Amino acid sequence: MDTTWPSPDSVKEPSTSRLSIPPGTTIGTSYTVKRILGEGGMGAVFLARDEHLARDVAIKVVRPELLARGDLRDRFREEARAMARVSHPNVVQVHTFGEHDGAPYFVMELMPGPTLDQWLSAHGGHPPDLAVARGMLDQICLGVAAIHAARTVHHDLKPGNVLTDGTGRVAVSDLGLALALERAGAARVNGIGGTAAYMPPEVATAQDVPPELARRADVYALGCMAYELFTGSPPFLATSDVALLVQHLTEAPPPPSKRRAGLPPGLDNVILRALEKDPAKRTPTVELLRLGIERAFSGEGEPTRILIAEDEPDFREALEAFLAFHYPMATIDGVADGRAAIDAFDKEAYDLVLLDLQMPVMDGLQLSRQLRDRPAASRTPIVVLTASGGPLDWKELA
Repeated sequence: MDTTWPSPDSVKEPSTSRLSIPPGTTIGTSYTVKRILGEGGMGAVFLARDEHLARDVAIKVVRPELLARGDLRDRFREEARAMARVSHPNVVQVHTFGEHDGAPYFVMELMPGPTLDQWLSAHGGHPPDLAVARGMLDQICLGVAAIHAARTVHHDLKPGNVLTDGTGRVAVSDLGLALALERAGAARVNGIGGTAAYMPPEVATAQDVPPELARRADVYALGCMAYELFTGSPPFLATSDVALLVQHLTEAPPPPSKRRAGLPPGLDNVILRALEKDPAKRTPTVELLRLGIERAFSGEGEPTRILIAEDEPDFREALEAFLAFHYPMATIDGVADGRAAIDAFDKEAYDLVLLDLQMPVMDGLQLSRQLRDRPAASRTPIVVLTASGGPLDWKELA
């Protein structure tokens, strides 16, 4: 298992290209093409030398055969502008934009290492070293957070769009599907495209999404990438894009700990919440996803699953809202009586229980006894809430 950062020579150079720009060609006034670095759906990326500033750069050029599409030139220009709006070490920097023989191009900083996708492929499906995976994911989250701060949604996050420089730095690139946040709602972003293995359900179904939830498409893709970095494989596996999309739409991913033993106990909940199919239930921001992963690995004692047993609906909803504000990464479930609480706990254990002393079907005392009889709840904190309990109740609870 590789425990080192990607190195520039760990991936072979591409040998052929459908987009031919011979070595020695001058692009613009100062960029001399050396060789091709890679290809994507919109174009190819070339290694070039900036003769004026004596530095190597990467130049992305659109495919000439695609220029007949009226919107492609505008999309390519928008990608350059989207990347130029962000100034952050974990987002690839754009230097300039222009045209070569009628084909749009933009010049960006050179990241000489392999893409994250290439590096993961070199592992052959084996999980990367956890420390390396955490360091990479942390930088990716910082880069995407900077993209969001610039009021832009990436909309095609995947390992192939994450570049490395061989020294430990990671940067997000290829904002080809990015849109300014004020336009990133409803059908404008949906239906544009993306990559099936990392595509959020709302994008796959062209669901209308309010602008305030648009960023959560990137959170979902980051959840998929986090899952892959920590386990060695993405959350869903299939032999076709259609089958992958069906899984994203209909199936619950297995907890990461089922794919790789020894992960921190709280990590499952953090990643699975980022993979919620409903964007309204998903982790709200990249910053909170990053914080949740950090806390899971640091072993901080914040609860990740909270159960509230309270028969008064208004008070139960108020408790849920209060706890959701203070523990934004936690899953919070509310039930109306003790029997429902037992059923919920038996399906999946909680690490904090709040219960009312007086409830129908099963009161707080009975619920406490039954929970303590369960090995999974033997050390779970139980907070009892009541306005009418007396000394005998408290004695029995103690």
